[in-house]
Amino acid sequence: MLIRIYCSQQLVPDAEIFLDQSASAHVCQVLRLGVGDTFHIFNGQGGEYEATVIEPSKKSAHIKIGAYI
Repeated sequence: MLIRIYCSQQLVPDAEIFLDQSASAHVCQVLRLGVGDTFHIFNGQGGEYEATVIEPSKKSAHIKIGAYI
């Protein structure tokens, strides 16, 4: 299953960011992703990136942006 999450922040490979509360709740509570789980993230400005959960949290999940897809 392909998981795609929208994030309004600037996306740069190898950057670590915190998702907003809505995206964090969806990733961690609805999808139940945990440390090391991956998904695709996009910001609507062209393209997607791989992303890996570093620290799950329903209020502000910490993720690492991976390669451009």
